[in-house]
Formats: sequence, C-alpha cells, structure tokens
Amino acid sequence: MTLGLAVDRFGDWRSQFAGSPEPFRRFREEVVPILQARGLFRTEYAHDTLRGHLGLPVPENRHGAILPSPAAVAAE
Repeated sequence: MTLGLAVDRFGDWRSQFAGSPEPFRRFREEVVPILQARGLFRTEYAHDTLRGHLGLPVPENRHGAILPSPAAVAAE
C-alpha cells in the first residue's frame, strides 16, 4: 500500500464516521492495544503536561506567593 492510498483510505473512513463517537471509541479500545502490543503506539507518556511535552519551563505560581501579614503591612 502506498502512503497516498493509506491517506485516501483514512480520509474515506474519517468522512464516513465524522460526528459519530462509536468508531473512535472502537479504535481507541480495540486497535490501539494491538498497536501497543506490536510496539507501534506508545503505552505511556514522558511528561504529565503539554508544557512538559513541549519542553517549556513551569512558571512560578503567582497565587502561591507568601503575602505579608496585615500587622507587618500596618507597621510600614
């Protein structure tokens, strides 16, 4: 099978089932495990977040900063 033919078949399959969740559920639950068993699809991810996958730094949490106590603010 050529790559062009594979793309054409995937396009036909996708357009035939567009909007229906059932084919995608079956693919996820039935095909993906077979691909994983053959080593053709990942079984786990290297990172837990999209930020991690993209190699982006984790910004400081602006809501987690320690604020001065009201007494310290009043003393200033």
